[in-house]
Amino acid sequence: MMTMPTTFTLLHLFSECLDNMAKKFLLVYVSNKFKGNDGKQKATLANVANAMLSLYEASHLSFHGEDILDEALSFSKSWLESLVKSQTISPHLRQHIMNALEQTYHRGIPRIEARNYISFYQHQDCHNEKLLKFAKLDFNRVQLLHQQELKFLSRYIYILCLKESNLASNYFYARDRIVELYSWAVSMLYGPHYAQARRTFTQMMMMCVIVDDTYDAYGTYEELQQFSKAIERWNIDALDLLPDYLKIFYQALLDLFDEFDEEMTKEGRSFSVSYAKDLIIEVSNSYFVEAGWFDKGYVPPLEEYMSNAIISVNGQALAGSCFVGMGEVAGVEAFEWLKTKPKLLTSVSILGRLIDDIMSCKGEQARGHVASAVECCMKQYGVSEKEVIGDLKKRVANEWKTVNEECLRPFPVSMHLLQRVVNIARIVDTMYKKISAKRNAVAVESSLSMLAADSVSEYH
Repeated sequence: MMTMPTTFTLLHLFSECLDNMAKKFLLVYVSNKFKGNDGKQKATLANVANAMLSLYEASHLSFHGEDILDEALSFSKSWLESLVKSQTISPHLRQHIMNALEQTYHRGIPRIEARNYISFYQHQDCHNEKLLKFAKLDFNRVQLLHQQELKFLSRYIYILCLKESNLASNYFYARDRIVELYSWAVSMLYGPHYAQARRTFTQMMMMCVIVDDTYDAYGTYEELQQFSKAIERWNIDALDLLPDYLKIFYQALLDLFDEFDEEMTKEGRSFSVSYAKDLIIEVSNSYFVEAGWFDKGYVPPLEEYMSNAIISVNGQALAGSCFVGMGEVAGVEAFEWLKTKPKLLTSVSILGRLIDDIMSCKGEQARGHVASAVECCMKQYGVSEKEVIGDLKKRVANEWKTVNEECLRPFPVSMHLLQRVVNIARIVDTMYKKISAKRNAVAVESSLSMLAADSVSEYH
């Protein structure tokens, strides 16, 4: 008799040869294998549930045109949702399934997914006690290192504010996101050997947040015009262009990158800092474009908006800031690759921008913000917000398929670097895809706790 894994292997291998009727027949066949003669679930429900959960997770690795996997996703999701509602399985398996329906493994933050799996694995009858113990020890020891790094960075911010006595008071409008930014660093590269990369990434992104908030929430159009010119010049002489409140920040920005340059020069990698500067300049210019749209009340067509948004969403700058501290694995060719705006990075940037716009469009419009992708579509095509959001969610799903495809293509850079780019999309998908700002805040807080605060209990 054909087993379930064999059935779905055949479905995948022959997907290009099967017509829609055959696909539907095979899906019904598999569905019926989970039922007894009376139409009810068989006694081996836990085994079937684990197999269906595996299918559900695997279907998120699909490419464009793989209709069978799309149908398998719809089928397995519906089946698992019904199973959760029936409450006919153990509480631990039920929680595992609920977590997967909320956040799939492939699109989740690797560090958080590892922690979750430890909790689920320990309740499996067949678990290996020694392996489980080592997994817990490893997670908790590495988390202690992360906590020490976060203390260092928090102290760095405190000392910086003391050194520049007006820094905190002048930039009251900027979000305090040091812990959140460090969680991004851990989410992108959590290994102990990447301590330098996490530090440089967090410090660079802290500066980018202030730049972003200056454009979004405080500066006048004329001030932002001068600010953009100063950042593009990246020279102490440009201080004279700026209003007094921006001079302090601009000086701090130059000083920080001088420190990075000195540090990387000792490693023979000063080129990485130069590339990072160029990426931040490009992001600043994209912010200024959006500031101009807002100042004029202009709502651009979607494609014009997206051509700028894939830069302003910060994907390139995030990846580049990450590469700076990664050592020899991120050579000149890695930064040159980023400059070409490869398809992988573009897809990650698009889905990141769309997820954020879908979630935040109402709140940002209420605060006074440039039109999002939602407003651009509504105006361009004359359709409702509900229709637009539905279409944009489909585009997000399609961009994930592109990400999957691109990760299997030959690249001039290491897979270690490609993973950092994919992890950007995973961070957005995990922390920022909820339907309301309040729920997103809860998701961010939960992620921060799991990454940096809550250790895994070594007893069960």
